[in-house]
Amino acid sequence: MRRKALLMVMLLVGAIFAGSIAVMANNGSDDFPDLPRDHRVGPAVYALVDQEIISGFPDGTFRFQDNITRGDAAVMIARALSYEDLNNPNVTFEDPFVDIPTTDRYFNAANWLKEQQITGGYPDGTFAPRDTITRAEMAVILSRAFALEKTSDTYSFSDRGGSTQDFVQALYDQGITEGIGGGRFGSDDNITRGDFSVFVHRSMGSGDVTPPEDDDAEEPEEFRVVDIY
Repeated sequence: MRRKALLMVMLLVGAIFAGSIAVMANNGSDDFPDLPRDHRVGPAVYALVDQEIISGFPDGTFRFQDNITRGDAAVMIARALSYEDLNNPNVTFEDPFVDIPTTDRYFNAANWLKEQQITGGYPDGTFAPRDTITRAEMAVILSRAFALEKTSDTYSFSDRGGSTQDFVQALYDQGITEGIGGGRFGSDDNITRGDFSVFVHRSMGSGDVTPPEDDDAEEPEEFRVVDIY
């Protein structure tokens, strides 16, 4: 009798365990709990995850609404351009940024982008890797990184900026952005982890991602990439 009871308990535990595995599988264990695939930025984010350009945090989240930093943006661009020495501790650079130690996780990415003339940093020789990045700065970096060119004779946004206007217009002309509404690009606004993923994905030409980022009126998108793994 005791043996029969023990067998019944084992079968019950097995059934519960199997059921829990099935539920986990059906829920998509590889998905971020804070980012549904059908979210506005979901298709771009998951496409970049599949290409190992970006991933989530140790707690399993993606945090698409956090503001992205300059350093994390540099890492993403370097990966998107297939930079092979991203984690090579023996890489040296002729004129590295003065505020990024050689042991910093942003050192290789930021300085490689500098060598490729994709970013130049600030006049004092710094890069400020942990500062946020604006949409205008993003336009400059993406236009240079992916050779996006302005093709129209006019400008589409009232807040395009002086030194950045051609880069901003290039994103519009190439179908990368439609702005944030009201004839504005939002040049001085910080860009989020989710929206930056959308811009990178579009710039790479890796697929159709809709709707555009200018639908933020309904659902503001912030995003921070302080730890892109």
